[in-house]
Amino acid sequence: MNTKLLYFFLITVNLHLTSLGQGFNKVYNYTTADLWSTVLINNSGYYLAGSTFPISLDTGYALLSSLDSAGKEKQTYLLGNKGHSVYNMKLRPYLNTYLAIYSDRDSASAKRRIFLCSLDSTFQIVSQKDTTFSDSFNCVPTNWCVTRDSGFYVIGFMSDSCPGCVPFSWIAKFDKHFQPVFFNRFLYYYRTDFYDLVVDMDDNLYLAGSLEYSAGSYKQALVVKLDSRGNTLWRKVYGSSYDDYASRLCMISHNRIAVGGIAYFGNSWEEGRSRISIIDSNGATIRDKIYTPDSAISLEYIKIICPSADSLIACSYPSCNSGVQDTFFLMSIDTNLNVHWYVPVAPSITHHTEIYDFQLTPDKGYIFCGSSNYGTQDAWLVKMDSNLCANEWCWHTTGMPSIEAELSQLKVYPNPADDYLTLAFDFKESEDVHYTILDLQGRVLLKEGVKFQGNSLEQDISLHGLSAGMYILKVDFKNQSFSRKFVKR
Repeated sequence: MNTKLLYFFLITVNLHLTSLGQGFNKVYNYTTADLWSTVLINNSGYYLAGSTFPISLDTGYALLSSLDSAGKEKQTYLLGNKGHSVYNMKLRPYLNTYLAIYSDRDSASAKRRIFLCSLDSTFQIVSQKDTTFSDSFNCVPTNWCVTRDSGFYVIGFMSDSCPGCVPFSWIAKFDKHFQPVFFNRFLYYYRTDFYDLVVDMDDNLYLAGSLEYSAGSYKQALVVKLDSRGNTLWRKVYGSSYDDYASRLCMISHNRIAVGGIAYFGNSWEEGRSRISIIDSNGATIRDKIYTPDSAISLEYIKIICPSADSLIACSYPSCNSGVQDTFFLMSIDTNLNVHWYVPVAPSITHHTEIYDFQLTPDKGYIFCGSSNYGTQDAWLVKMDSNLCANEWCWHTTGMPSIEAELSQLKVYPNPADDYLTLAFDFKESEDVHYTILDLQGRVLLKEGVKFQGNSLEQDISLHGLSAGMYILKVDFKNQSFSRKFVKR
């Protein structure tokens, strides 16, 4: 076994914490570029895993941190090989330890290997191994999960260093001693990509991804089922739009799988919609539905979890061209694919938010992690409590698909808006109405009051001075409060 010395650095980081109850919303700026790719829940708080690049993209480390239940940092470690850099860090509970799997890149040779590292609860090394399945290709793992026999599956892709070479996907199975059991390559047609995997009760494996029939052709969502020895049981493609991706999986029951993905309805990144399908164990579609919180918003990616046999939680975020790229959307969905509610979630970060992981928390809230993909590429973490509070602002849940659910007394239009937003009232008596415009972090941008003498009246609100993006309009009257999300173009 090729062993290497791992370098640990214990560092102290000042975290600026803004909280209300158990919610918090914060940004990490350790070095030049940071991201959190995994968040885990333990008995006393959270474990976070990701990567950081303190000097350049040629030098990077795995980033591991433990937080208490209030979001206060306890310990943070940098883990990696000197002169190497770390990519695609994934941390999961494994047996009585934690297993970190990531891509380790040698800066001198530019080769990437799979690195397996078992850690205890204080991030001390229990065992370790680096491996590759080809001397001529780069190995990059993208995800992994535990098998029923205490081994684990890893999926990823390989690419040659030659210009224009098309990468192919692979799956490997390891036993609990980190020894490889099998390794399979996948290259259906021109290009095949896998993004997620899930294991059923019989140790069969489902893979989600996309395939491309020829260079430049449209992609189709792909789901593949394998047995425990890596043999393909079936392969199905889904979707009928321009491009379709199957990016996330979760098991609803022993014979029902939820598939989350994206459907594009035009030859543009601005025309994406979240898509969720439920399939059976033979790959047949039971239900299929496409979601969008508003026709003005293009959604790029979706992540789903299955907390019970009758519910899904989905999280999707817009494309960087939609004008609301710093916000993502949390949806509660039943297994008939009906949305019970959805809310926007906004990390305290200002450039192109990307979410990499989210989990349910013991207090019936949610925790999310990710990074920006612009500038310093800061990592971020958002914790929402059971009242959907992340900081000073608590979100009102909203029904789908319309962002401006109409009331008999109050309407808001147009949405999206340009220079003015109009409130339309229908009161039988005189009413004092107060309205407030907030950004998605809950900061007040405009607050006004107006008295209406009855009848149907309209009030125009100037949006001059507001940049393009999503905002909250909060209206108070009759001792009631209503909130509406709107987009300024």
